Amino acid sequence: MTTFKLTERAMLADINIGAFNPKKVDKDISQEVVDTKGAASDAGTYVKNIIGPHYLKTLTYISGQARLAHYNLTFPGFGMKGPRILATVGFDKHIEEMGKYRDQYEAAVKELEAVLPTIRSARINELGSMWKEHEFPGVGEIISSFYFDIKYYPMPEASNWILDLDSDNMDALRADIEEEVRDTLGSASKAAFIRALEAIEDMRDRLTAYEKPTNHKSGSFKSNFRKSLVSNMNELAETLPFLNIAKDPELDALSEKIKEDLCSMGADELKESKWERDAIAQKADDMAKYINSLLAA
Repeated sequence: MTTFKLTERAMLADINIGAFNPKKVDKDISQEVVDTKGAASDAGTYVKNIIGPHYLKTLTYISGQARLAHYNLTFPGFGMKGPRILATVGFDKHIEEMGKYRDQYEAAVKELEAVLPTIRSARINELGSMWKEHEFPGVGEIISSFYFDIKYYPMPEASNWILDLDSDNMDALRADIEEEVRDTLGSASKAAFIRALEAIEDMRDRLTAYEKPTNHKSGSFKSNFRKSLVSNMNELAETLPFLNIAKDPELDALSEKIKEDLCSMGADELKESKWERDAIAQKADDMAKYINSLLAA
């Protein structure tokens, strides 16, 4: 039975990453294509890149990695979008990771800013007759499109809601809030075990299905596995303690057991030894069964 306030064990975390959209609809070219092809006016539009996508590749990659790290350290909040639930035990890790990616993002923005005049000059030739002076914003306008915001909020508490409602309606509203917060945090506590279970079952299945190739190929598509199979499992084990909203000793123990039982050998070694593959697959299966028993309790 829970003997602590779950709202003291979790908070809400949100990241918002902005970027410049280089795509512009060219109405003149769109009309030219329609006229040339004898098509209807609503047949389609022509979209051009006023900045080549390769110039934004680094920024796109960093923002993708930041979002992935954010998702890995949090759970869904009170909707599909918006702030996500972050265990207080994971706050330092989250702010460290997000700070790292924000620094990388801002550094990449500065690098882009330095070469924007060169990009503009080159793009005049690259777009040819499609170049339109007014479509290429100034450097300041482009750079202001990029931002990396990190925000943290307390979990909502029904006792903080004071509205001009009669007592019965206010009590009902507070009860609804308390129930939603309790259910959401309860789901988040289970979600860490479910996340581990899915990864463990995937590893078990991949190890069981693998067949060492008899030629130069690295195994069939269905039965092969990559080095990331083990590295991702180790990363999961390192992350689990930061997801432990309820400070459940079972979750911390599971983290250590994953590292000890499933990450002791590299992927290349596992591919070479069927005995080792079978042994670790069996440990993964035993672990999966144990997690299922915890979730069913």
